[in-house]
Amino acid sequence: MTRLSIRGFVLPVIALGALAASAFSIANHLPDRGRTQPMAVPPRSPVVADVEHPRTMVAGRDQIGALGVVEAASEEVAIGTHLAGVVQQVFVAAGAAVRRGDPLFVVDDRQARADLAVRERDLAVAQARLAELRGSVPPARARVDAAAAAVQRAAAELDDRRNQVAIADSLIDQRAMAREAADSRRFAAAAAAAALADAKAHLAEAGAQLALLVTADGDGPSIVAQGAVVEQTAAAVAQARVALELHTVRAPLDAAVLQVRLRAGEYVAAAAGGRAVMVLGDTTQLHVRAEFDESEIGRFGIGDAAVATIRGRPDERIPLTLVRVEPLVVGKRTLSSSVDERVDTRVLQIVYTLAASGQQVFPGQQVDVYVAGARASAR
Repeated sequence: MTRLSIRGFVLPVIALGALAASAFSIANHLPDRGRTQPMAVPPRSPVVADVEHPRTMVAGRDQIGALGVVEAASEEVAIGTHLAGVVQQVFVAAGAAVRRGDPLFVVDDRQARADLAVRERDLAVAQARLAELRGSVPPARARVDAAAAAVQRAAAELDDRRNQVAIADSLIDQRAMAREAADSRRFAAAAAAAALADAKAHLAEAGAQLALLVTADGDGPSIVAQGAVVEQTAAAVAQARVALELHTVRAPLDAAVLQVRLRAGEYVAAAAGGRAVMVLGDTTQLHVRAEFDESEIGRFGIGDAAVATIRGRPDERIPLTLVRVEPLVVGKRTLSSSVDERVDTRVLQIVYTLAASGQQVFPGQQVDVYVAGARASAR
């Protein structure tokens, strides 16, 4: 038992010694340089000189950077509509130039046109009635004059009849006329008095009708009332025209159409806060709205020199001219999409004029803005 155990232990030791000897022999046959030269080190990349960064256009090496967005001088004008409905026709397309008052699109206006036609017909009827009343003034005056002449004739006839009655009474007293003849004259005088009363009634009626049309101061009550009806119906026509006009949305300024988000046949809502159906902007001059982190506000002067570089085109540096500072510090809206960007900061918005550039720039493009003033350069 003891002999077997020793043999089991010695055999593995002998095998290990053979392996070590083999390894030593292989090492002796390797070239000498393999044992004497140190391990090779990967070559370093050649040092490249620093390329001038866009920031170096402005004075100093410690510039303040900000993100900016190109916008129209008028900012983006989101077009809405007073009325909800189905779009009947769209007159413009994206990229078109429009003048103030030009139609942009129309919401279905068939009902409004029908209402306007009814109001215009009512106005025509009211105006015709007023013209009829005014035209009846001369005949009314003529009737008054005729009635007055009839009254004069009846009064003269009555006077004559009364004189005949007086003569008949004197002749009866002298027994020169029969009583029957005298009574006949009295009956004629009574008829003349009745005719005079009737003529006076006609004169009063004609005068009253004329008084409804005209007075000493001007128009009478009938014409005044009909004039009020005309004014009321004219106001209804104007209201109907405004209602019809509201169906057509027009350009509020001279601008370019930046975006169109509706087509004929689509429903457009008039609710506030919804997506703008069309966007306009005055692109004759472009601005840049830069957002400076609130921690950088004290490091530069508002009017310090500033430049902008367009994303993807860092070689061109476009000078910026200050337009205004919006003093209300607001939450950050323009993001660079950097992984280490803080989105919970607040920013000061400064608007610059973007100088004319040889490159094409569109509203909505993101730019890098760099500012260097005395405070930044002194750091």
